[in-house]
Amino acid sequence: MTPTRQIRAVHTATTLTVYQAYNATIRPSFTDVTGLAHRVHELVRAGDLDAAQALLPREQLLTHICQ
Repeated sequence: MTPTRQIRAVHTATTLTVYQAYNATIRPSFTDVTGLAHRVHELVRAGDLDAAQALLPREQLLTHICQ
């Protein structure tokens, strides 16, 4: 195997491992937040940053996936 192919093989294996770990620990879900984004944008443009901040979802760190 040439060095380039070896690197690609390692990258592919690593990517697959990370993807599998993600799928094993997180149940992916998708939520349409278009309306929320528009509302937050309106509040920011109006200068009501506190109200805009209150509408934002709580962030979750996913550090356990790649430990």
